[in-house]
Amino acid sequence: MANAAQIYKQIVESVNSEGFHAFFETIDGFGDRVVCVSHCREGRYYGTSFWITQRDQTWFLGAFSYRQWILTGSVNLPALAVDYLKSGSGPGGPSAELVCRYKLRELNSDELIGSS
Repeated sequence: MANAAQIYKQIVESVNSEGFHAFFETIDGFGDRVVCVSHCREGRYYGTSFWITQRDQTWFLGAFSYRQWILTGSVNLPALAVDYLKSGSGPGGPSAELVCRYKLRELNSDELIGSS
């Protein structure tokens, strides 16, 4: 079983190989995450964007709209990241189809982790 660092690397490689943008990021007081973005022009990111992180062996997906989802089953995270970017869902969150396919459960405000 791959550890979080290996999975983060797989996500970055998969996303970047599809022509999107992904990078590893450490935030003081929050921890590590991978940020995925659909477009970049002149060093500026835009379009569909989100982050993926692991806390206590549980994986989370977060949108920059302050919405977060917990991954409730065994999920191919690189495939989820690429599918989300290909969907063009925008920054608000994944489509209902992706939520269903990848068994995501949106967190309530009192369950949110860290900082979006």
